[in-house]
Amino acid sequence: MRSLKSSALVLALLLTSGCLMQVEHWVADIVAAPDRFWNRTVTVSGRVIEVTPDPPGTREGYFRLVDESDSNGIIVRSFSLPSPGESVIVRGAVSQDPTNALRIMIREDRRVQAEVDWLLWLAIGAGAVALLLLGYALWDRSGRRDPVDVAGSGSYPDPPEPNPFAPVPPPIQSNGPDPEPTKTRAFDPKTKVFERYGYLKVVQGEDTPLEFPLGSSVVLIGRGGGRPNQVELTDETVSREQARILWNREQDSLTLVNESSTNRTKVNGHPIDTTSLSPGDRISFGATVLEFCADE
Repeated sequence: MRSLKSSALVLALLLTSGCLMQVEHWVADIVAAPDRFWNRTVTVSGRVIEVTPDPPGTREGYFRLVDESDSNGIIVRSFSLPSPGESVIVRGAVSQDPTNALRIMIREDRRVQAEVDWLLWLAIGAGAVALLLLGYALWDRSGRRDPVDVAGSGSYPDPPEPNPFAPVPPPIQSNGPDPEPTKTRAFDPKTKVFERYGYLKVVQGEDTPLEFPLGSSVVLIGRGGGRPNQVELTDETVSREQARILWNREQDSLTLVNESSTNRTKVNGHPIDTTSLSPGDRISFGATVLEFCADE
């Protein structure tokens, strides 16, 4: 019993210390590897250096946050803009900047001033300690109950025997056919696709007629042997880092970005740097041609 109580106290201390810890990220790490943080919630602390209301005259808009790792900072979308020069801690999801397909930003979920944030975490930790102590007290009280001794004989009552004459409840009647099981889309561990919005079909080249499902916010395209591409081709004329597709869930739009300086990506025969994608568009690089198809 004492060992169980000691274990419970150690667990309470560990949970309390976990509540008081806050994992923060450097701006430079997010900017250098956006694929790693895409659609993930991050916490960044720094100083506000630039505020842009959007629409003008409102408290909504964008501000630039800089920290010790990156003097250029990162753009933050907010519905309650801070004042320039404030030191704040921002929590939000990393996503694509709708005004610039090549830039990322943070969509703010929560913001506090840096000097008072530790008080908030202290309050959360105190609440966690109170809940743990209450649970421990209830568990300790229930553990002290002794079974009832029958007439001081040192024996305890046996559990009641089941009644063989007890009525059996009737089976539940169904008023119609059994409902069909809900169909769910399987998770593909290679492409990390949960929700598809289309696929790329190889119509010319060594990988014909492969099809690659599209469902991630960022889809990397290139030849194998380099970075982990979701659309991985074997054509030697394709660059290892050829292109990427960006999906804007809010606007339901797709943007294709060229990433190869020696082997330009083409859409319908025209070289591009960045362009929107529509069903039926043909994407070519080297000797390979892909056709973008939307799911029906």
